[in-house]
Amino acid sequence: VVRPLLESLLLEGKHDLETVCRLREVAAHFPAEKDAAAVTAAARLVQRDKPANGLPILIEFVPYATNEFVRQEVQRALNVLAKADKAPAPLLLEAIKDPSPSRRAAAAEALLRSEGLAAKDKIAQLLKDENVLVRYQLGMALIELHDKTGVPILIKSLQDVPSDRAEF
Repeated sequence: VVRPLLESLLLEGKHDLETVCRLREVAAHFPAEKDAAAVTAAARLVQRDKPANGLPILIEFVPYATNEFVRQEVQRALNVLAKADKAPAPLLLEAIKDPSPSRRAAAAEALLRSEGLAAKDKIAQLLKDENVLVRYQLGMALIELHDKTGVPILIKSLQDVPSDRAEF
């Protein structure tokens, strides 16, 4: 629980040097491997069991998945839960307007994965999102769905996306 919160604070970049050093020092006491293993296992269980409250819990957790491997596991679970409903979950339609870029991207990708390219008009505004990670994640999803419009979005975002998020 603690490590993802500390990593989120470190990623914000709003803190002075002393605060950053202290956050890193505290984070060093919480091994990341244990957190990653527990969260990915939980995401897989939610994906398998499809509990009624699984979708809101995963959407809420997305910003705290600072490790890319964990983020992908949570996204896979979101995609499965989004497909469980015949119509798009209202929560996903709300989450694409969320202030958190990671929630917007996760919800939009889940919509694309559940509805296919028919969801493109619902997420159109996010293809021009101010946050590069949102554009990158949606560009990747569009390309995986064999949509050529994802190529220029992905190319444009690759120059700014953090190296730990870029998939080669």
